[in-house]
Amino acid sequence: MSTCKSCEKRRRRKLLVRFGILLIAFAVLLTSALFANRPKQIGKHIAPHSILSFTYTYSSSVNPPSYLRYHFSAEDGTPIFDCERRQGDHWPLTEEDVSFSRSLILTQTQWQQVLSCLEGGLVTRRTEQITSGYAGPWTYITYHGDKGTDQVFSFADFGKKTAFEQLCAQFEQMP
Repeated sequence: MSTCKSCEKRRRRKLLVRFGILLIAFAVLLTSALFANRPKQIGKHIAPHSILSFTYTYSSSVNPPSYLRYHFSAEDGTPIFDCERRQGDHWPLTEEDVSFSRSLILTQTQWQQVLSCLEGGLVTRRTEQITSGYAGPWTYITYHGDKGTDQVFSFADFGKKTAFEQLCAQFEQMP
């Protein structure tokens, strides 16, 4: 009879341990789901030096239509600025409508200027865009540790966005 009581106690302990493991697993899953959609801030959650690429696109279908894309990449350690402008009298504008294109290898000082404009900005999850006719700018970022979901970027404030646009305009004019 005493062996049955000890067997019962062991069985109950095993059940409690299993229940505890399930409870912990559920709590971990719930916590990760709750925090996964939170914005990440450049400089706080994402180190500026971990940024691999940044794209800023403005595309308007109004007459006359226009298209502007600034793209920065630093995947191999060399920061590169690419710019493309398209103009035409039809929509959509295609690669055949490119009116200006420039590629520039940036110095580390120039790259730091770009990163300072991005500092404090928020990165959120990509979601389906149902907005029709919005010209942008559309801004996307990739970084070390990015799982392909948290890539939509928004500047910290209007001043940083304006400073970024002015910096890109300077890069466009460089020989």
